[in-house]
Amino acid sequence: MKRILIVASVLALLGAVPAGAQLDMSNYVALGDSVTAGLVSGGLVDCYQNLSYPALLAHQAGSPVFEMPLISAPGIPSVLQLVSLANGTVIEPVGDFTDSIPYNATYPLPYNNLGIPTATLYDMLFQVGDAENLAAGNFDNVVYDLILRIPQVPDPSTGELIDFTAIAQAVALQPSFITVWIGFNDVLSAVYTATPVDGVTMTPVETFALLYPQAIGALVTQTDADIVLFTLGNPVDLPFATTVPPFLDIPGLGQLPIMGSNGLLTPDSRVTLLGADLLAQGYGIPLEGYPPLPEDLNLVTGEPGYVLRPDEILAIGTQVAGFNAVIRETAAQFGLPVFEAGALVDEALSGDGYTFGAVNLNGDFLLGGLMSFDAIHPQQIGHAIIANELIDFLNQTYNANIPALNLSSILFDNPCIPLPAPLEIDGANVTFSPAAREALDRMYMPELPGMGPAEDGSTSAAD
Repeated sequence: MKRILIVASVLALLGAVPAGAQLDMSNYVALGDSVTAGLVSGGLVDCYQNLSYPALLAHQAGSPVFEMPLISAPGIPSVLQLVSLANGTVIEPVGDFTDSIPYNATYPLPYNNLGIPTATLYDMLFQVGDAENLAAGNFDNVVYDLILRIPQVPDPSTGELIDFTAIAQAVALQPSFITVWIGFNDVLSAVYTATPVDGVTMTPVETFALLYPQAIGALVTQTDADIVLFTLGNPVDLPFATTVPPFLDIPGLGQLPIMGSNGLLTPDSRVTLLGADLLAQGYGIPLEGYPPLPEDLNLVTGEPGYVLRPDEILAIGTQVAGFNAVIRETAAQFGLPVFEAGALVDEALSGDGYTFGAVNLNGDFLLGGLMSFDAIHPQQIGHAIIANELIDFLNQTYNANIPALNLSSILFDNPCIPLPAPLEIDGANVTFSPAAREALDRMYMPELPGMGPAEDGSTSAAD
């Protein structure tokens, strides 16, 4: 009965959507992954969800409704914090995620923000969730169960049960406006494990090219919404992969290249932040008696690699370029505008940054202020910059008149935990606690052959 009532409510909404506006933001739906969801510092929590770029856009555009799967502190997963200890600076979870409450779970319609942490393009099309799992204490599929909630619903035409995926829920809402920013997780595991492998840590471009037009075609043919597609940034430029240098400063010897399992690292190699802890333990010292820093994902044990060589960096960049070509080709096929979010992200991470008064923000880990404590996702000022750039794009594309955000007020008003920008801390000397490392592994480690289901952020209670 509960599922039928929800579908009836969705169908009732269909007749309430106004039509004919030049840019109608009255029923905005955002599809995507963790950035769209508002995940910051490794956690999904209301104080950051309310400052996600889709929520900021909806507020500025005067959208009457923009519902989200709001979660109380410390978040699901728990947000990460910076803690100074006697033996160094550590990033660790704020608390136990089981103390968090999803307090908008009884909302009777699909959420307007359908961004799902860890979601790939395939997941957006085919993954479902079931809130009854959470009620039974089963957290194996936690973020999908929180956000999608209903695994199947009756088809209004035939009465047959259909999977109520993210794409199906977006269609069911019959939105007036849709943004789609998906594909980041289709390549992120290649950076997290420092090992690009098609079909293991990266979605093959051919698969992306098959599925992406299907997803967008469903939105185009089954709704009357204006739709904006987003391109992807290159995750090799995330501070997760650019903070730790490929050399060691050894007293009396100076700078020496790190010894990896495949030999000495070249100056254009990169070491992931996860490798910092091993380096602190003596790995990678290019002297006899010290173990080399593991470079590649171990397909047997699941231990990630920690080094990206130039050819691997090129392979990941080529994959992202292939995804972006598919996105632009699909936009041309359906006559849709493309927001070059990828170029915006790349510029924010690698360019001169942004200046607000006397404060300069860039993509450097901790020192730069744009990125959160997981070194993968932007903090609230990053979302505000994305929202403002998107607002400018929509105003130009649709001749809209959406007011810009006051970025300075957002920069200095952190609603969660203190995160001034910039922090005077060298990110290369910061390590993740075992609990933080476990949470990140469960979100970004791929499913490996013979190891069973991946324990990522969508399938683990530890987050």
